[in-house]
Parts: sequence; C-alpha cells; structure tokens
Amino acid sequence: MKMRTKGFDYELSHDTEGKCTGIVWQTATMREHFRKYGSFICLDAMKRGINKLLWPYFAVVMINDLKQICVACEAILCEERNDAYHFILKCLCTMSSGGRSIDEIYAVGGDGFFSQDSLQKWGLSNAKYICDHWHLFNKILPERFAIAKGTYEIIEPHLRSMAEAFTTT
Repeated sequence: MKMRTKGFDYELSHDTEGKCTGIVWQTATMREHFRKYGSFICLDAMKRGINKLLWPYFAVVMINDLKQICVACEAILCEERNDAYHFILKCLCTMSSGGRSIDEIYAVGGDGFFSQDSLQKWGLSNAKYICDHWHLFNKILPERFAIAKGTYEIIEPHLRSMAEAFTTT
C-alpha cells in the first residue's frame, strides 16, 4: 500500500508475543492537515462496531481555518488503553516527520481516558490536557461524585457553572 499510494503511511502495533494489535495510518492530506492545524488536537476512541472484530476506532482530529473538522491520522487498535493513545501520538509524529514535532502540540482534547500526567510522560511537555464537556459531565464527574445516591445531581449545576466560567475567561 505504501508503494502504490503516494504519501500513504502506516504503523502496526504488536503485543509481547508479536501478534498484531492494531494499525495507525495517515494519508498525504492528513499529514498536511497536521502540519497546518496540529497545535491543538483531539484524540478519542469510538466503539461503534465499525469493524468485524469490534476493535475501537481512533482518530486524531483538528479544526481547520474554515472551522471544519479535519483528520491527522486514524487507527484501529484491539482495545482502548492508555498505551494505545501513546502509540497513536508517537506514530502521528513519526509519520509526520518534517511537518510538526511533538513539542509543537500545545493542547490535547480527550475523553478523560488519559490525563495531563500522561501527556508529560509521553513527551508532550508543552501540551495542556483539556477534557471535553460531554465526557466530563456525563462520565467522569458522575463517577467521581457517586458518593451517595443523588449526590451528583445536587452538585452538578454548580460544577457546570464553574466549568462554564473557566472556559469563558
């Protein structure tokens, strides 16, 4: 495929036994998107049964100058794990060599599966982690504040107003 399609690149992920556990791919157009718009990226996995093995589909996306979503790379990996996100980011920078370095990524949006500490560990020393509001209010905070029945419902409006104040300043 690399030989037949100009600008196409891919990397395979393997487990400790050498079995393939996934693939990350990038086209020439994706590479150009990352070069132009990759200072802020969003990385998320979608488990929507889009392949026979039901492996999670991942995409690194950005917003272009026309406020449209564009893709930097895509992946299918056997499961959503912290090291899978690291593998995708590492492949993205390797496949995009000459376009944008890992130090030129300043913000990474995600679904709460990884954290600011993960970004630092992966070498994204200039990047700030931003959790998207949907995952924050529908998954992360309800799990953290499930102290007693009804607790989250009581404090959720206050958490929402704090988050909204933080994002508008």
